[in-house]
Amino acid sequence: TLFYVNPFIAMGFASQNMLSPASVGLALSWPLHCVIMLGISSLLLIFSTLCIRRVGLRQATGQAGLFLSRRERQMADKKLRAKTVSRSASGRIRPVKGSPIIWKEMITLWTKNFQLGAIITTTLAVLILVIAYGYCAYADFLGHEATHIVFILVYFFFGLLRTATSAATSITSEKEAQTWPILLTTPLTEKKIVFDKIVGSCLGGWAFWFLLVVHIIVFSLVGVVPPAAVLPLALLIVSSMMLVSTVGVFFSSCFKRSSISATINLILFFSFTAPICCPSPLPSYLVSPLFAAIMILGVTGGWSGIERSFQQARRGWDWFGSFLFSGLALLVLVAIYLSLALGAFVIAVTNIRRGSLQPATK
Repeated sequence: TLFYVNPFIAMGFASQNMLSPASVGLALSWPLHCVIMLGISSLLLIFSTLCIRRVGLRQATGQAGLFLSRRERQMADKKLRAKTVSRSASGRIRPVKGSPIIWKEMITLWTKNFQLGAIITTTLAVLILVIAYGYCAYADFLGHEATHIVFILVYFFFGLLRTATSAATSITSEKEAQTWPILLTTPLTEKKIVFDKIVGSCLGGWAFWFLLVVHIIVFSLVGVVPPAAVLPLALLIVSSMMLVSTVGVFFSSCFKRSSISATINLILFFSFTAPICCPSPLPSYLVSPLFAAIMILGVTGGWSGIERSFQQARRGWDWFGSFLFSGLALLVLVAIYLSLALGAFVIAVTNIRRGSLQPATK
């Protein structure tokens, strides 16, 4: 009877019966299996519905979880009361320096970095980086252009990804927490709020930007990365970062849920950066910042391997290749990025108060 609660066994029996109808001993009713699984799912859903409100209320008030022992709950509640009393008795107010929105984003980021999960993740990331650089140095790979292409693209991609995810939830998180109407009642103008949200989302990926800048500077001083590529890469990184952040804040101003804003923004983000992973002769392939970064490194460093790696991608638009390799093409690409970012910024500013007084639950 336990076979009826195992979807893999039920699928195997159904496939065997379909391929060999004359087989004996494999009788298992798949409709009965579906009914049993549907009943179990319904019971779990009902149980979750009954528990979710109670769990949400306890978490919202900072109380202990439902599945802790009674003694642990009492200790957690006691710590919460003592912490509340100490805060009210101290009367200390943390001073705000500079822009309040950027200050809040940095304080939130700084607080999250000292959580146990963030500490473990950071430790593992540092360990992986040490192993990667150590292995490349031991195998004498640091003198190959392909190695630096991989490092630069990884830092660049994850920096843009972290900026996009942070920007897409910068305003919707305020709406879900019911703090967005309070922010709009402050003396801050719409332009100031949107601009600070953009800057705060760019600072959210500071770790990847720091690694990218350090890698480019160190290996350009060594002579492996062409020094002539530093300024073009800086223009490309800043302009693409501003575009990704501004578009994310624009989507965040249009929706009331972080899930919807993040999903749409990520789809557009991968459409913007993914052509480097699936070369195609389409014009959209030429506006990818990752592709442009590789072209900058290949042109300034004279790396012939770049052309061999993208022969299939360049088929059909060789007449445009020489123009892409020129500095004018980079300036045009940067101008496109900044123009799109400016358009998204203007729309976000005009859209910032539209429906802002309606709660996020409606």
